[in-house]
Amino acid sequence: MNEEKFQDQLRRKWKARNEFITLPPQKVYRLLAVHNVLIHEFEQWITQQHDIAAKAKVLCLGCHHGRILSRIDKERGIKGYYVDQSPRLMQSAIHLYPHFSYKLLEPEHIPYKSRKVNYAIVAVPFQSLYHKSAITAELRRVLKKQGVIYLYDRVGQSLSSVIEANGLYIEEKINYKLITIYRVKALEDKRFI
Repeated sequence: MNEEKFQDQLRRKWKARNEFITLPPQKVYRLLAVHNVLIHEFEQWITQQHDIAAKAKVLCLGCHHGRILSRIDKERGIKGYYVDQSPRLMQSAIHLYPHFSYKLLEPEHIPYKSRKVNYAIVAVPFQSLYHKSAITAELRRVLKKQGVIYLYDRVGQSLSSVIEANGLYIEEKINYKLITIYRVKALEDKRFI
C-alpha cells in the first residue's frame, strides 16, 4: 500500500519534468545550445554591472557550478543561497563553494522561508522554466521588502504578463548583447509619484 502511494507520488511529481524528454531532439538541442550561450552573457552582466549590496542575502535559481554567486561574493561578501534541479551540478558547486546554502528545487516550490532574501537571480532563460507562474510567485514569496529579482531571456521575448500576474512589476529592462535583463520588484514596493 505505502509502496503504491510512493510510486504514484513520484509519477505525479516528475510528470512535467519528463515532458522535456519527449520533445523532438532538434528542439532539445536548440534549447540547450541557446541556454549555454545566453547564460555566459547574463553571468558577465550580473557580476560586473549590478548593484547588489555587500552582506546581502542572495538567492540564485540555477546553480551553474556556483560561479555566479562566487564571483559576486569575491567582490562584495554576500550570503548565498542556491536552488537547482540538478543534484550533479549542485554537488560540484558544494565541493567548490561550501560556504553557500544549497537546496534542491522542487517543481513548484523554492525550499526557503518567506521574506528571506534581498536579491533573487534567475540564472536560466525565463521562457525555459516549466512552471513560470509558480516559480515567479515563489520568488516573490522569498523576497524581502524592497527586494529585487534579476532575470533574463532572449531579446524580443515578453515576460510582463507572468510577472504582473504575480504581483510584481518590471522596474528596468536592459538590452545586453543577445539578451534582455529584467530588474523586477514587488508591486507593493512601487513608489507612485
